[in-house]
Amino acid sequence: MWRVGANRAPDLWRVPFDPKHPATTPSTLNSDSAGVRQALAEAVQGMADLDVPLDAPLSAAQQTTVGGPAVPVPGCTGAEGCYNVVGRADPLGADGRFAPVTFGSSFVMATELTAAGPRTSTLLTYSESADPTSPHHNDQTVLFSRKQWVAERYSEDQIRRSPQLRTAVVAGR
Repeated sequence: MWRVGANRAPDLWRVPFDPKHPATTPSTLNSDSAGVRQALAEAVQGMADLDVPLDAPLSAAQQTTVGGPAVPVPGCTGAEGCYNVVGRADPLGADGRFAPVTFGSSFVMATELTAAGPRTSTLLTYSESADPTSPHHNDQTVLFSRKQWVAERYSEDQIRRSPQLRTAVVAGR
């Protein structure tokens, strides 16, 4: 519904944005609004026209194909109020799918500062390698699809315990 045009309804919410309560406002969809009802009707009709079930998950329609088979991608457009903004060049197609996601989040990081040191999770949504034969060509894209993260290591002990750790002694002149 958001992509069809609910944002064009000036009275979309019963409770408008309140800067004193930014995490909980706006809220309560204004189902009495003719604009909201029209946007909902258009969204339902559009999905019916494409034979897309109303309860179909977004992952059934929003994917990327970079690096192999289609991978569902979470997120939405900025107009829809998403923190994780993604986009594509084309609207919903006749097959009930959006064109592949072509832009959005790239490097994502969340850090918690604790008494034991930082605890950080990161993700390169487009993965690390441009080489399609590399195991890192779409590995983090798949993690992104599953809403999983890569745990970062800060302490010497964390680094030493890394299963991927490889060391090399380099001697110079």
